[in-house]
Amino acid sequence: MFKSKTKNFFKKVAVGAGVVGVLVSTNVMAAKASGMVSTPFTKAKVDSNEYTTVAKVTKKVNYEYAYVTIDNIYKADGSDSKYKRIKGRINYYQGGKWHKSGAEKTITKGDETIFEISEAGRNAGTILRFRAMGNDPSLDCKVSGHFDTY
Repeated sequence: MFKSKTKNFFKKVAVGAGVVGVLVSTNVMAAKASGMVSTPFTKAKVDSNEYTTVAKVTKKVNYEYAYVTIDNIYKADGSDSKYKRIKGRINYYQGGKWHKSGAEKTITKGDETIFEISEAGRNAGTILRFRAMGNDPSLDCKVSGHFDTY
């Protein structure tokens, strides 16, 4: 009898965890849809040796993440390429100067990359910028996509 009750308990926990996971996922997607500030960019120049500003956005609310999606990476002349990755980072503007926010990341074409914003850059009204540098291959290029936050 104990075995049977234990087995049923774990079944209920597993189902409950699945429902909670779906609810959390749904809440995140709904939050992402409302109040988001999105800055699209089209064929923005990216240097191979140093970070180049691709897009800027002003935060609407206190929030700790920014999202970058690269839809396409072009050759420096704007023609199609098979390039797949660039390096990226987020900066925030405070006290009359730009500050690095979090780690540099490799961004793969077609994927959404999540950047955690340093605590000092999370406040509503803060200006964020997405900066990129050529990575794979390390050549100048142009990128299209969008930079999102709240």
